[in-house]
Amino acid sequence: MLDASVALPWCFEDERNALSTQLLDDLKFADTVAFVPSHFHVEVINVVHQALRRNRVPSQAAYEYLETLRLLPIQIDPFITDRMADLLDISKREGLSGYDAAYLELAKRLGLPLASFDADLVRAAKSEA
Repeated sequence: MLDASVALPWCFEDERNALSTQLLDDLKFADTVAFVPSHFHVEVINVVHQALRRNRVPSQAAYEYLETLRLLPIQIDPFITDRMADLLDISKREGLSGYDAAYLELAKRLGLPLASFDADLVRAAKSEA
């Protein structure tokens, strides 16, 4: 399970760290697949767009990052509409946004660990385990 908070450092040099770099290498070179909720790419595009508007990242680097994401073995969950009530329950129970609840619900449903740098999401994942 891949949260956008782990994938975004691949775009921003000042946010890169050993864990995010290792996960990127695993996706590029190992037999690894990342699972994401259906809003993952839109969430990433929103952050990259904001970074471009603030001149935080060069345009060329932003497009190269998006191409990298496009080529990675990322599996999009097609069942989010079937899980809307579950997402609302998790949001209420854990105090998460619907976006973050989607990451947590998918990780739980697939029985996969959740890679995230979002403190509230990590706390909720531990609570729901």
